[in-house]
Amino acid sequence: MRASVICSTYNQPRFLKLILSSLERQSLLDFELILADDGSGPETKTIIDEFTQKASFPVVHLWQEDQGFRKAKIHNEAIKRAKSELLIFMDGDCFADPRYIQDHVLMFEEHRESPYVFMGRR
Repeated sequence: MRASVICSTYNQPRFLKLILSSLERQSLLDFELILADDGSGPETKTIIDEFTQKASFPVVHLWQEDQGFRKAKIHNEAIKRAKSELLIFMDGDCFADPRYIQDHVLMFEEHRESPYVFMGRR
């Protein structure tokens, strides 16, 4: 597995569907998706369960009880569960260009000596 994509989510099922759809269309599918859920309701779980059944990559749903904004805590749990050396973070309202993961992997491999890789427009 070349990357672990950690995507935070919280009670935005409409956005989540769009994000998941954008991840299905990636040019590189050798990644795992970890959904870091900060206490979403049952509609989000249903979307994730349905997506997991058809996804062409592993999907892990980490959920914690809604006790206010605790995104950092669920992110830390996601990092612990990640199986890849490369962690790619996405927020729950960002949609991935079809080359999003591939570009991150290529940049990471090109700059392996650096502990951090930052992406941006040139």
